[in-house]
This record gives sequence, structure tokens and C-alpha cells, in this order.
Amino acid sequence: MNILKLFSVAILLLVGTTLYAQKGTIRGSVIDNTTGEPLFGVTAVIAGTTTGAASDFDGKFEIQIEPGTY
Repeated sequence: MNILKLFSVAILLLVGTTLYAQKGTIRGSVIDNTTGEPLFGVTAVIAGTTTGAASDFDGKFEIQIEPGTY
């Protein structure tokens, strides 16, 4: 019975890791064209979706999304 529990936990961990690995990451920076300064709080949204992220104090953002062409 103990081996069955261990096997079940191992399978669940592998499936969870596989599902998580299906996401891709889009990273970028938002910079003011005139001053060259990073812009804080700008929302970057993937066209045709509601998925996006706000830029941090350094103007950087990161979006987790399913693999594809965007």
C-alpha cells in the first residue's frame, strides 16, 4: 500500500510539472521614446486577448501565456 501511495504522488507531480511547462513567457520593457526613461504602470496586453501585465518600476513586464504566435 505504501508503494502505491508513493507511485501516485510521483505521477501527480509529473503531470503537474508537465501542465505547468505548457506555458510560455513574454517579457519586455516599456521605455519613453523621448527621454529613454522606463515607464511604470503601463499595461501591456496581447492583441486579441485579455491577457496582459503592468510594467514595474524599471518598465519591465512579464506575461505567462499558452504557446502560440502572438
